Amino acid sequence: MPTNVGPEYLAAESKYHQARTPEEKFAALKEMLATVPKHKGTEKLQLQIKRKLAELKKELAKKSKKAKKAFAIKKEGAATVSFLGVLGGKKSFLFANLTGSKYESENNYEIVMKMIPYENVWLQGFDLPAVYSGFSQSNSYGQIVSILQISDVIVFVADSEEELDLLKKEFPQPLKQIIATSSDQDVAKLKELIWSKCDKIRVQTKTGSKIAEKPIVLKKGSTIKDLAEKIHHDFVKKFKYAKVWGASAKFPGQNVGLTHVLADKDVVEIFIK
Repeated sequence: MPTNVGPEYLAAESKYHQARTPEEKFAALKEMLATVPKHKGTEKLQLQIKRKLAELKKELAKKSKKAKKAFAIKKEGAATVSFLGVLGGKKSFLFANLTGSKYESENNYEIVMKMIPYENVWLQGFDLPAVYSGFSQSNSYGQIVSILQISDVIVFVADSEEELDLLKKEFPQPLKQIIATSSDQDVAKLKELIWSKCDKIRVQTKTGSKIAEKPIVLKKGSTIKDLAEKIHHDFVKKFKYAKVWGASAKFPGQNVGLTHVLADKDVVEIFIK
């Protein structure tokens, strides 16, 4: 009896034959089982798919046991930014443009960390494994989620509504995300958008006529007191007043107290007793 499978099944079968990892094969087989017509002529085919699924499930369970080790990421730089894209997309192309590194090929299976230069700070960037249908059931999903949880911003790299829908389906949890396309050529503007979503500010300290080159990074909404505590634990106790230049000051060199709220790119000179 003919099986008479439809185009959806054939597309899922094609994904299965192109799959490179057990996780991808498992996801494709699930699609095949869901889209295969349910009648007498496909009973043998359904049984074959179910057997393959059972075998892969055992294989994935073994891999999962081996992979259950503590997974820690050391945060570096002024903020942490993670990049997610679909299998077959151009996520790594955009990542290379932002990091200033040479683009060679798409990173589909590894966790790659590189620093992203932005004005006077460096951002920690993660080019994460490519996402496919069923990725949330994969062995590496837990590791990816742990990185997303420490990220200040997640960039969904999607060149179509279909790609964006897949990313949102596999990562439905609330994330501080922005959406970009792989063809985003205005790198400076994209970096500015990423930084604006990090909820952080950069403050440079001043001593006499000398302004420190390296800024101190604080949470948005931080005060002079927060800055003083970050510089030295005694600064709050010995604090007299501070002078501020920048967006938070009413005029250049304004005298302020500990409760003054700072803004990005402010310059501050603290005077102590």
